[in-house]
Amino acid sequence: VYRLTRPLIPKDRQRLIGEAGAVLSGAQVVTEWTQTDGAWRATGYLPSDPFVHGQCTPGYRGCSYAEAVFYDNRQLRRVDTRDELAPGRFFADYDANAIWIADDPAAQTVEVARTETAVTGKSKDVLLSGLTIEKFANRAQRGAVQAEGPGWRIENNDVRLNHGHGVFSDSAHGEIVGNHLHDNGQLGLGGDADYGVVTNNEIDNNNTAGFDILWEAGGMKWFDSTGLRVSDNNVHNNNGVGLWTDINNIDTTYERNFVHNNTSHGIFHEIGYRAVIRNNRVVDNGGAERLSGWGDAGIRVSASRDVEVYGNILVGNTNAVMLIQQRRDDSPSQYGPHELDNINVHDNDITMTDHVTGMVSDDGNDDLHGRNIRFSNNTYRLARIDGRYFAWAGNNVTKTTWTQDIGNDTTGKFLTI
Repeated sequence: VYRLTRPLIPKDRQRLIGEAGAVLSGAQVVTEWTQTDGAWRATGYLPSDPFVHGQCTPGYRGCSYAEAVFYDNRQLRRVDTRDELAPGRFFADYDANAIWIADDPAAQTVEVARTETAVTGKSKDVLLSGLTIEKFANRAQRGAVQAEGPGWRIENNDVRLNHGHGVFSDSAHGEIVGNHLHDNGQLGLGGDADYGVVTNNEIDNNNTAGFDILWEAGGMKWFDSTGLRVSDNNVHNNNGVGLWTDINNIDTTYERNFVHNNTSHGIFHEIGYRAVIRNNRVVDNGGAERLSGWGDAGIRVSASRDVEVYGNILVGNTNAVMLIQQRRDDSPSQYGPHELDNINVHDNDITMTDHVTGMVSDDGNDDLHGRNIRFSNNTYRLARIDGRYFAWAGNNVTKTTWTQDIGNDTTGKFLTI
């Protein structure tokens, strides 16, 4: 176990390779405790001026502080006040530079995450492989691994128990391959690099720090990228969106991912441009917003242009494939305004027992004729063949209206289950 007090900054083409069991840790062991009123207190382990950033779940403030406490490798839940202290929780009093816990630290290992970054730098063609990278106090929207130079390859690492992102990539042509990215405070990974590759990773159980899902939390989030390819990942049980591209991502490809049991959308392409979402298995996503049409979806495309969704299998999601028309003026690019245009959803296999597939609008524009938005040749497996499982122009409609009046899926298949 290598307890870092500052980040490793590799040189060009340097390789950082961990032998079996090698751990980079951002935590310090807390050794001196004082018992007071049924709790234990340790001083001197907190920053005097903590960096505060991030939006938490309503009614909670703790996610915006990066320092964390671990009790025999089990992360304790931060509470906002001393009165909320209980077993499994800790309170950080920054004014007094004191950590409080309710679990007896005798004969146990108690650690506090303090170092912000494990590995970073602007060098090119760096390889990072075979390491466990854990317990870094990286702020929200930054990574314990912060790759900023071109051509980084981050492979076969176990990245866990960090506060913000496990990995953040600003590495053009960088590759994130074969890692286990789990139990991080905000996201497993994210970035804004062009021509990035994210493949064969397991991304699970992220957003342990209580970030607001609608702000930014879950498995992965990418922004302002060109040519991102996300393939063959197992993305599950994240508290938030599974896979998310938001703001001006163009030429994105999602393929052959297994995205399941995330509390929000499975795959979400938001205010972006050309994208292909194909041959993914998207199962049992949603629950945070259980609304018909407006709530969580297996695949959601919001205010985006030139998107093709095909060959996917969707089962058990709150909604299945949902298109959202919105008035979004956030940083439009030279590729046009952020709105639904030229969306082709075809040849997917969709099982629905509740809620809908289709299109809804929140800008008052329900008439999108001329936008080339179409559903065709999909297979639907429905609890009731006459149910209102489709959304269009502000209404939930039946299969008959969907096909005959709207003209969607005239060559589709409609089966009962």
